[in-house]
Amino acid sequence: MQASHLTGLSQAELSDFVAVLGEPAYRARQIFAGIQARRLRSFEDLTDLPKELREKLSEHATISTLTLESRYISTDGTRRYLFKTYDNRPVETVFIPEERRDTICFSSQSGCPLQCTFCLTAQLGLLRNLTAGEIVEQIIVVLNDAYGVGIKTPRGTNLVGMGAGEP
Repeated sequence: MQASHLTGLSQAELSDFVAVLGEPAYRARQIFAGIQARRLRSFEDLTDLPKELREKLSEHATISTLTLESRYISTDGTRRYLFKTYDNRPVETVFIPEERRDTICFSSQSGCPLQCTFCLTAQLGLLRNLTAGEIVEQIIVVLNDAYGVGIKTPRGTNLVGMGAGEP
């Protein structure tokens, strides 16, 4: 079995995945809640699962495939993140704090097919589209960095999908 990136799976897809591992369907709900609601990024942190299952998950799947390369914080609190994918492709994400709500601008692709002369990302060309898991993982990492792991956001969060990143 090839390692699956569980972060981008729906509950139904997780149910299918745990069934292949010989686990009951309620384990999928526990895993989904751990990843999506509690924003955990390691199977070891899913302590409501038996240790044997966490070990089995580590053998067959992953929660995290992005590596945080750098984070820049401006004086107004805006945070810019540069991630690398498992295949070493750049991904940018931005967190913009505001009075009533915060905004996360996440990337849906690495590189960009447009040839805008003012944009550094355009010089890369389109490297590839990101997976659902890579997109969700950006949001999880940014929320954890801004508020703490699993802590409810104090304001609403606006999500904005971008192509590759900054112009």
